[in-house]
Amino acid sequence: MTANSHKCGSTGCSIDCYCEAVQIDVFGWGDYTIFINSTASLDGYIYENNFTIFDLRRNLLSKEIINSCDEPYQFRVDRQKMNTSFIVVVTSKFRNPQDEYTIVVNGPNVVVMKHIDIPAIIRWNYTSSLNDTSPLHDHHNCALLAYYYEAIEINVTQSGYYTLSSITNLDSYGYLYKDYFTSFNPEETSVNYNTDGCQDGNFKITEYLQSNTTYILIVTTHMMEKFAQGPFSVIIRGHHNITMKRTGRF
Repeated sequence: MTANSHKCGSTGCSIDCYCEAVQIDVFGWGDYTIFINSTASLDGYIYENNFTIFDLRRNLLSKEIINSCDEPYQFRVDRQKMNTSFIVVVTSKFRNPQDEYTIVVNGPNVVVMKHIDIPAIIRWNYTSSLNDTSPLHDHHNCALLAYYYEAIEINVTQSGYYTLSSITNLDSYGYLYKDYFTSFNPEETSVNYNTDGCQDGNFKITEYLQSNTTYILIVTTHMMEKFAQGPFSVIIRGHHNITMKRTGRF
């Protein structure tokens, strides 16, 4: 890896570790072993066919700490279908862009390895606050309307994975909806939700968003924080342009 390597995030909301991705195309049946060796302490992730740098735990087949003092990390797989691709992602544990590694594949057939060019990450910020003029909802549990929220309309110009996270001193909660949101039946169009996906009580949602589709992000507080007020920011990261705007009460 070099200082020009991409950056990934495996846990929390930081995307500050250097990483590289290598695709391994397998064209025949049989047992294959992927060996990963390094001169430093790295994290190795293995996927089949696809992954997202915004959440390295998604679609994960295997993860291992690769240490220069240990034997090379080995991942064995028995392929029962033709034309399969594996993806190896290697990340620098200590944010050092100069770590080196090697990948070797043993198997009954020829494989092709190629470096994956990951598009640049674009970041958007949205800042607002929850206060006594914000609408209230009940966290899907038919309880007291005791949680201020703000609804943010999100549209993406191109389909792909995006991650939505919060920065606030509040114990925040995020709900993502497709097409529309109604407080009378909030689960009808629910896509995903999260609390504490980041550090310090901030949420993180990673989802495949489609173009020509409207999404609604509801920013609110944890169920233990009734009528909590305060400023917040929403950070969205992706590879393509998006638009965000506050939308009305529901």
